[in-house]
Amino acid sequence: MTEKNILVVDDSDFMHKMYNVALNAGTNYKYKITHAYNGREGLDLLFRGNQFDAIFLDINMPVLSGIDFLKSVREKLPRFPVPIIVISTENKESDINLATALGAKAYLAKPFQPSDLRDKLEKLLAGNHHPASVS
Repeated sequence: MTEKNILVVDDSDFMHKMYNVALNAGTNYKYKITHAYNGREGLDLLFRGNQFDAIFLDINMPVLSGIDFLKSVREKLPRFPVPIIVISTENKESDINLATALGAKAYLAKPFQPSDLRDKLEKLLAGNHHPASVS
């Protein structure tokens, strides 16, 4: 079983627990999850040379928002190969379009079904993804 490293950037302790549960049930991969509680912590982990296979990113967070996180990644790493999945309660078409324009590969609406998260992640990790849309 292949281990995949996932960076979770979300300010909610509850959501971090949800990701642990969602990723450790019925999956083809073993996941190692690194937790960041705002966009600045997430960028610090990313720019310190940590290697991640995917990033889960909330939009509304203190210190640095998910949108600002995406802007910073795009500015500093224009060809960033790691898929970013935005997972947010902000589900207006304009939010989705902005996140995808800034590099998000997928957009998942909160609340979500754990199986939807696993399916979206596994498709991205396998390279079988389509442009971002709300699920």
